[in-house]
Amino acid sequence: MLAEGVNPALIDNAAAFNGSPMGPLETLDSISIETAYHAMNQRRADVEAAGDDFEMAAEPEVIRVMIEEYRRKGQQDGGVYQCVNAYGLQTFAGRSVELAQLYGEAFEPPKLLLDMAECGETFA
Repeated sequence: MLAEGVNPALIDNAAAFNGSPMGPLETLDSISIETAYHAMNQRRADVEAAGDDFEMAAEPEVIRVMIEEYRRKGQQDGGVYQCVNAYGLQTFAGRSVELAQLYGEAFEPPKLLLDMAECGETFA
């Protein structure tokens, strides 16, 4: 959608209206666009090593332009911990407990997370 000219705010707001805690662009920015860029380059190398042609789709092209042309790598202090902070540690811990009740222990939050949420702490 971004490659087609849709306003980035509309993309992320649509996700919010759909119930997501953050939109896909904000998420990508938080985890680091550079991570996606490296994954894309590895995928290209793997495809070409197999003797196939790598076809650049719209999504990887947007990532390539952001990194190579605009030097935009995402939040330098981003990552999953900052994503949890942005969502709200207490909210995240609570939602994890709900999901664990519905879907099992894979969603159980660790004790450290629960303790931090109880004390009102965030990840540094």
